Amino acid sequence: MKRDDCKFYVQGAGWDMLVQEASPAGAATAAFETAYEELGKNIKISPSIIVIDLCKVVDGDCEESVNLLETTSVLADAGLHQLSKQFRKIISRND
Repeated sequence: MKRDDCKFYVQGAGWDMLVQEASPAGAATAAFETAYEELGKNIKISPSIIVIDLCKVVDGDCEESVNLLETTSVLADAGLHQLSKQFRKIISRND
């Protein structure tokens, strides 16, 4: 299956969606941006975002299909640098 035909299932805290992107990081960013547009300040965030590469699942490579991404990186990739910094401080206080 070609990479541009692949979809990713992305799950955050209290939201999830299917997106078509070229990479797990791109999928997480696109999904977060969409969820943020829809939910605004009511969006819930957790320390990580789960991304499942459905193309790899179809190809039988289930072990390599699951990606766990740091929410702070996804926030920064989405251009939300200040929120990323604030969230990083919150997470580090709770370690």
